[in-house]
Amino acid sequence: MQPAQRIVSLSPDLTEILLSLGAEKSLVGVIAGSDYPPQAKKIRRVGDYHALDKELIIALHPDLIVAWGESHVQELDFFRHLSIPVYVSHPQHLLDIPHTIKALGCLAGQSQKADQIANQFIQNYHQLSKKYGQIYSGQSRVRVFYEIAAHPLMSINRRSWINEAIELCGGQNLFAQEYFSDLFKQTAFTLSLESVLKANPQVIIAGLPPGWQRQWQAWPNLVAVKSGSLISINPDLIERPGPRILEGVEEMCKHLNPTLSIRSE
Repeated sequence: MQPAQRIVSLSPDLTEILLSLGAEKSLVGVIAGSDYPPQAKKIRRVGDYHALDKELIIALHPDLIVAWGESHVQELDFFRHLSIPVYVSHPQHLLDIPHTIKALGCLAGQSQKADQIANQFIQNYHQLSKKYGQIYSGQSRVRVFYEIAAHPLMSINRRSWINEAIELCGGQNLFAQEYFSDLFKQTAFTLSLESVLKANPQVIIAGLPPGWQRQWQAWPNLVAVKSGSLISINPDLIERPGPRILEGVEEMCKHLNPTLSIRSE
């Protein structure tokens, strides 16, 4: 199989991976939000998470489209019917990411570089796991609510790599089991404010614009509000399953570490 020469990326993390592999000459189109590394901003936009410009994508004559598994499902079927090869990434665990890196390296003709990056990722993961696993050994887990959107209120279940990051850092995702079934394959879901108040998290983590904490100040009896444990993390470092995600995981661990002594009354 010949390496792909004209690739369209429909996910910022996949754009980032391809550029880290040195495949910038092959990337002819990317989705909005593809902003890292800087050269990603110079590549033609072909749509966003809400809608794709299918005519533009066809006009770019891609010989490979790469996408995240929970977006653009109908559009991907459309491209498959046109006999355009499609690669779908659907990571649920942190160690799924190096597998994606190697797969894209193979498809883009950059296998050697991909192996180097993937192997370094695996090594860094094990170092991080060992480091924080020792810190949190024997400690009771901190109850965490991870907020990925405010309007509507959204979180993630145990299908998400973010859930694994929370657990690695000594936390317990309060909604890990929510909508976790064979019928419901998505990782993110909407939930009610009342369900969060009832769960009474010790920590709330979000990758939202500045000021997101204000919504929770209306509930001063929440343990997370009482203790000031409303933590901001750069969403690009934790919500994108790409090469930089372990930076986000370590940032989360450093934030959660001081909260290990917090206990609800």
